[in-house]
Amino acid sequence: MTTHKIVGFAFSDSTNLSYIKNQLEAIKKEHPDVDTEWANENDSRLSRLPTDHRNRLPVLIYYKNNIYGNYLLGKHSYEQVQQWYNSLGI
Repeated sequence: MTTHKIVGFAFSDSTNLSYIKNQLEAIKKEHPDVDTEWANENDSRLSRLPTDHRNRLPVLIYYKNNIYGNYLLGKHSYEQVQQWYNSLGI
């Protein structure tokens, strides 16, 4: 069975943490079969990003079967996040 997960990363002491949590809640509400999770700047999974993007949070990362697939860097409207999500072909 194929698994899909969206992980939202934000600095732990940042207001972007609430932004990430809100985006993940909205994704989960609209797409209940997709797992969501939030993490902070200390998570080792950020090493999959290009070196110059690792400290630029917030970021949403998509994993298929626990393998890095794609990412969306920065703050975006929920409509833009949905466009990115739809482009993933989930």
